[in-house]
Amino acid sequence: MTLRFLSLVCFFLFSHSAAALSLNGEGYGATRDEARKQALASLSEALQVEVKSETDILKSTETGTQASNRVHTLSELPLLGVEFTFHNKANEKYCVSYLDTAKASTLYKEKLSLLKKEFSNMRQQLSQTKRTEQYALLSDMLSKHDQFEKYLLVARFIGLKNTPSLGMSASNIKGQMLTIESAVPSLALAAKLLTRDLPGERVYVYPAMPRDSQEATELSRVFRDKVASNMKTFSKRERALYVMKGYYDVHKDGISVTYRLIDDFGETHATRVVKLSKAAYKNIAYKPKSVDFSKLLHEGYVVSNKFHAEINTNRGKTDLLFTDGEEVNIFVRMNNPGYFYIVAHNTTNNSSYLMELNESEGRRKFVQYVNADQANRWISLGAFEVGAPYGVENLQLIASNMDVVDQLPSNKYEKETELYMLNDNVVEKAVIKTRGLKKKSTKKKTLTSEATLTLTTMKNH
Repeated sequence: MTLRFLSLVCFFLFSHSAAALSLNGEGYGATRDEARKQALASLSEALQVEVKSETDILKSTETGTQASNRVHTLSELPLLGVEFTFHNKANEKYCVSYLDTAKASTLYKEKLSLLKKEFSNMRQQLSQTKRTEQYALLSDMLSKHDQFEKYLLVARFIGLKNTPSLGMSASNIKGQMLTIESAVPSLALAAKLLTRDLPGERVYVYPAMPRDSQEATELSRVFRDKVASNMKTFSKRERALYVMKGYYDVHKDGISVTYRLIDDFGETHATRVVKLSKAAYKNIAYKPKSVDFSKLLHEGYVVSNKFHAEINTNRGKTDLLFTDGEEVNIFVRMNNPGYFYIVAHNTTNNSSYLMELNESEGRRKFVQYVNADQANRWISLGAFEVGAPYGVENLQLIASNMDVVDQLPSNKYEKETELYMLNDNVVEKAVIKTRGLKKKSTKKKTLTSEATLTLTTMKNH
């Protein structure tokens, strides 16, 4: 697929600024509640960036952002002890969220102790339960383990010492679950098992992604559709109260699929695991085609809050699958004034091209400037139409506080595709060369930032 630019839209409101151990977020909304949610999401995003920068633990996140119900938020790093202040700005409510990590440490310590106690009680109950009746309890333990790990990650980042341990890994729990139930012979039955007794309505179902990959496969799409058929789902992510996020692991004797039901605050309500027999996915493609490129794209750069850029869609940042006829809305946000451009790498046809961001003449059509008033606000790049050729589209956003127009990669207009193709005919070389364009200035310190996004497109069946 190539992303066809349809229209430039207005700027959306959202912000954050953060420093280590003193985190702030800002949000706007028509009501105090909406502004509060936006400010909380902004604060969580700041924390995500800091954690990734400091620890490099988060290889990927499920955090997005929401602005006027166009860009969605789902944070999986829980925040405790957040304080809020409200102000009126024009016709909107403005909220500032603040996390004093010194005060929050006590709350995280108490929460971890409570989660450990609840997990220990479950573990003791497990030893007293018949093996044939253990699956439901193990499922609850896996959800509790997931919640504990989220709080633990934040607690360690804010400096909490001597943090507790559950003494049991998530893989151990999954292994026990998979030994209880036999391998499932069909995807339809697997979907029923994954969705049985699940709480909540208004669910948006994401595709089950291959572990450690942002490329959706045919199995991802088929499984998403099967799971969605067993739930009260919404086709629009912004209207859903819950999401089903899934991934799968490939084993010698089959594939194990894990799905979690998560609310808008990142709380895991349920976790389900099934194992598919090889017959269940016969003739269905399940291997991502560009694993090495995905690793190069998403893990080859450093994230920092000092000068930070983000790229997002109306469905979030991860697990993105669009089908023929759908529209992708793309958003960019920078926390300081500066310039940015975007290179799209299509690993399906091994090509890279510069995206046109405005209607300027010459090289300026590829560069957009974010001024002080627009900083910390989501900028809509408009709607892009999904069409052939289908496959994997990887967006690489390069931002700097200095003008980047003279550092754009060399390109040539291709009349057949109406795209400005990079001269490199290998996408891996194009990524490396684009990153290599970040040069230092002798007069003024040049700050740069990079953000990436991968989406998969398929023909509707």
